[in-house]
Amino acid sequence: MVSERTFITTSSIIVILFIIIVIIVIVLLSRGPAPTGENGVLPPTDRELFEPCSNSNQCTIGLVCHILQCKKPGDADCIQDEECAFDRNCVLGKCKSSLFGVCSVEEDCENGLVCDSLQECKIASGDVCTMNEECELGLLCLGGFCG
Repeated sequence: MVSERTFITTSSIIVILFIIIVIIVIVLLSRGPAPTGENGVLPPTDRELFEPCSNSNQCTIGLVCHILQCKKPGDADCIQDEECAFDRNCVLGKCKSSLFGVCSVEEDCENGLVCDSLQECKIASGDVCTMNEECELGLLCLGGFCG
């Protein structure tokens, strides 16, 4: 038979557990709803270089989400090609677009290339080329030079 003392101890433990659960529920409810940004999207989570992402808001400031990884945008400091987004290369410590790469300003392109009006990195007038498509818009590759 269960003694009265065992019943009181068991009852005390149940009461204490109930109080702990109530306190946890109160603390959780006092935090309010989970933070969301526009359209219910979670705010930035400060993911670092090479960490997985589904949009740039998840990456730490200065990084963008490219092919499900946080990477460095154009003209950012870099050490290796893999750090750079949008198929850019690490050239002299900066992420740069190579020939036919996307650009918005000349600084986005590798040294010696220009950003043409179609926002592609191309070879400038007077520089060495092998085909017309390499030259900036409106120029042809004649005798091995864009002109």
